Amino acid sequence: MMGNNIERNIIFTDAGGSSGPNDKDRAYKIGLYHPKNCTTECIELDFGLNANEAEVYGVLNAIIYAINNELKNVMIVSDNNNACQNKKILNFANSYNIKIYWIPRELNKISDKMTKLKPTTTKKEKLNNLKLIYKLV
Repeated sequence: MMGNNIERNIIFTDAGGSSGPNDKDRAYKIGLYHPKNCTTECIELDFGLNANEAEVYGVLNAIIYAINNELKNVMIVSDNNNACQNKKILNFANSYNIKIYWIPRELNKISDKMTKLKPTTTKKEKLNNLKLIYKLV
């Protein structure tokens, strides 16, 4: 008897910021890592956010990545519980049959490192699209 061998697309995402005197003074970046496709991505967010909002943008970016690449059996993982429980983001992900899960920070090291890259790896156009989609969701 053959086992159920469903191939999953796990996408790791994280947000991080350079230090600043308070949360709003930080320059946040979001990172994405898709091991199956060996894809990494880093986007600098150029608008005032707090840490939880930046994490939500990271999850949203991973959803859009999965949709654009027509991935099936997608699991997006983040080490931020608030982003994983955001109702708008969950509804958007569910409409594409994408699952979002929380993982401990120590299991999210590669996407965390992506947020520390200089320079960023993604063009400004993608950030503008991300902002628009977030408003629509």
